[in-house]
Amino acid sequence: MRITTCTVGLFFILLTCAAPACTESSGASPSSTSTGASSGGGGEGGGEGGAAGEGAGGGSASSSSSGGQGGAGGPKSCDGTFATWCGNGVYCDAPEGTCPGGGVLGTCTPKPKDCAGESMAITCGCNGQVYINACEAYRSGVDVGLQDACQAPAEPFACGPVLCENGTEYCERLNSSYRCKPLPAACQSPDAMCGCLNDVLCVAAPGLPECLKDADGHFFVTCIVTE
Repeated sequence: MRITTCTVGLFFILLTCAAPACTESSGASPSSTSTGASSGGGGEGGGEGGAAGEGAGGGSASSSSSGGQGGAGGPKSCDGTFATWCGNGVYCDAPEGTCPGGGVLGTCTPKPKDCAGESMAITCGCNGQVYINACEAYRSGVDVGLQDACQAPAEPFACGPVLCENGTEYCERLNSSYRCKPLPAACQSPDAMCGCLNDVLCVAAPGLPECLKDADGHFFVTCIVTE
């Protein structure tokens, strides 16, 4: 009985002594914490790497922006031909007193949006048409050249901003562009009607044309663009 009691007491003593060892063993968990801290440090490193990547991305954006600014360039050159056509809302403006073409270059310039208030000043356009003033020529997409020999028709009638010769020309409108065209001989008699223009109506534009003869005997043709 004594032996058993001692044995049990010794077992409890050994168990009590073993407990701190278990505590010390379980104290190894801080190393896990330390490892976690190291992992956290790695995360910070990754964050720094990411920041560096963002910096590099910013550099790319800056380069792209610089490229965009460089691509702006100056005014586009033109010579009045289709190959250097300026586009809608723009006309080819050559140096003063000249017309684009034949080696003369101009620059693509925005058309005036309105010519209200401009006074009458007979102006010859580079397309051979006579305008009521230079602003209307520019608004029609036409530059004006040297005006020394420019004369108004002897008996003019208005064709939009253009002046046509009564009895020898008719007015043709294509979109927003007006021009005077030679009147066929068959149309020059007082009783002639629009049918006299059938062979020449809107030959450069598809669609059915419209023709009107006013009370003064002037023919007005509108070319309808369907394509």
